[in-house]
Amino acid sequence: MTHVAIIGAGAIGQALAHILDRNKENRLELFDKDPAKVTRAALPLPDVVKEAEVLFLCVPSWAMRGALTEMKSYLSQDAIVVSLAKGIEEEHKKTMDALLVEILPQHRIALLGGPMLAAEFMEDLPGVGCLATEHVEVAEQIAGLFAGTLLSFETTSDVRGVAFAGVLKNIYALGLGVAHGLSWGDNQKGWYLTRALVEMATIVEQLGGKRETAYSLAGIGDLVATGFSGYSRNSRSGEEIVRNGVCNIQSEGCASLPHFLKLLPADRSVFPLLHGLEQIIIDGKDAKDIFSQLIR
Repeated sequence: MTHVAIIGAGAIGQALAHILDRNKENRLELFDKDPAKVTRAALPLPDVVKEAEVLFLCVPSWAMRGALTEMKSYLSQDAIVVSLAKGIEEEHKKTMDALLVEILPQHRIALLGGPMLAAEFMEDLPGVGCLATEHVEVAEQIAGLFAGTLLSFETTSDVRGVAFAGVLKNIYALGLGVAHGLSWGDNQKGWYLTRALVEMATIVEQLGGKRETAYSLAGIGDLVATGFSGYSRNSRSGEEIVRNGVCNIQSEGCASLPHFLKLLPADRSVFPLLHGLEQIIIDGKDAKDIFSQLIR
């Protein structure tokens, strides 16, 4: 039996618990700062973390540094740490893999990306995620936790590529939300999706990942699921921007965009869609005007 800990009992944390409960070889503990979110026995953080062989971090990027700092003294050196967050933390502009390496340098880490809509898992709809790790034994152990469940994986060693692909899909999903809000047709959305994928692949490669990762579940697969789903906070955020001119929904895309842009050259005109989203979300320009210019 494997002791599994999930930190964060929001939508994805609850969905992960729902999936892992199907494998009776898992001994599962769930922790959240808000005990009301934990539907099983709520234990203190040290008790949840100290025996964990595999720990899943289901907290947003803006809370990740604090969560890691708080739990690291309780965590076994042999524990595998898996992040599901797809963002960039504000303090040092780091992706989640880089943040894990900084704070937990002795631990084996992995990222879980790809299309993983929590609401669908709660409805018992199956899915395939993207598991990124440099350690073959880690991939095998994590896959074993999900044996016979709703979730299976494609694996890759391109951890950096998956990290950046996850950030980018959230950002470009905002654009699909804007397109929805502007009542764009499917032809126009097809154009947007094609251009977004080209930009994503180029950026992932420039930042040290593999170009093909953008064409995998971690990139295009996740973007399609997120951008066209009514469950997606990023897509809803884009629609909100069209209605109100600002993003009032807290989402990884809106949170990560200003930090992510600092990793790119000052001239972002070579990425027209990304530059357009910057103008709309950060500079406050009119979404209809910007998107009309993009497709001309």
